[in-house]
Amino acid sequence: MLKWYPKLQTLNNTPVRTPEEIAAQKKTPIPVKGPVFHDESSIAENFLKAFFFNFDNNKDEVLNGMYDERSIFSLNVNVLAPRALQNETPAGWDGYIKKSRNLQRINHLSARMSRAYVGVENIRNAWNSLPRTNHPGILTNPKDWLIECNPIPGLLDITGQSKTGVGGLLITVHGKFDELDMKTGSKIQTRSFDRTFVLGPGRGPGE
Repeated sequence: MLKWYPKLQTLNNTPVRTPEEIAAQKKTPIPVKGPVFHDESSIAENFLKAFFFNFDNNKDEVLNGMYDERSIFSLNVNVLAPRALQNETPAGWDGYIKKSRNLQRINHLSARMSRAYVGVENIRNAWNSLPRTNHPGILTNPKDWLIECNPIPGLLDITGQSKTGVGGLLITVHGKFDELDMKTGSKIQTRSFDRTFVLGPGRGPGE
């Protein structure tokens, strides 16, 4: 009887279950874990906090402080990804599709190469052509982020001192952002994204 009626509290005037026991039976969502950083020096954490804030507000700060002539940026638009229900009317992909380097759809080598932006100025031009964004704060809205950081060996040593390469960090990020109107700054819609960073040492101290 109790299995058939999980909310039953009284049977034949006899208490069989307390309200607390009923509440304890409710399924609870899987808890969202905070970011996972295998990074004792907090390099990745500090990088991400600065990156997303300045990507929204001051892209030059990111580019001039964190990128160099060997840095590479590309984006991949998945127009077939399932969409969550939103009140906003979907705005389409016009602001992204011309720069998308989706290797499942782009077969020509020249197109693949031209959509991998190398160096600060090429990345700057690509970023400045994208729609405005607003990401939630990593510290203030941790449930909106899934972040993992792991060490990665064998990156190119740009100083040429190590033939076997140097260690770096591989960061994977899943999150969301609000796409904003270029003129008014008002929200158009919310999009989800995945982003991968490979961080390696620069030429000088602190880079």
